[in-house]
Amino acid sequence: MACIMSYNTTAALPCRGCGGDFKKEDEVLLFENRRWHQRCFVCGGCKKAFTAITEADNVRDMPYCKGQCHWKASRNMCGNCGEQIEGEFIDVKLLHKKYHADCFRCVKCNRVIDAGFRKRDNGPECLDCSKGLS
Repeated sequence: MACIMSYNTTAALPCRGCGGDFKKEDEVLLFENRRWHQRCFVCGGCKKAFTAITEADNVRDMPYCKGQCHWKASRNMCGNCGEQIEGEFIDVKLLHKKYHADCFRCVKCNRVIDAGFRKRDNGPECLDCSKGLS
């Protein structure tokens, strides 16, 4: 369920889509108890903007188009190789993806990430690369 909220009730909470702050002129949406800029409230699969709040289906607290995008997001697919995951996996909530253990790799150096990482637009980055050590 989603609704439109006023700036005053959400000013201190970041946008779920971009992580940015809200400004007074921003239209703020609430979807599954998470705050979104209107411009950031897009399908987690195809990135299409929703024209109505009711168009979004919830998959792991993220909005998806009904149908194909929702179906794909609901399956356990690896965020790197795209193959279906059976058995053990790594659930990276910050990236809204799941990975085979051998597939959770740095987007810069391609090494398996077994410790901390930083979120980048194109995926996870190991701490060595984020510090410029690789």
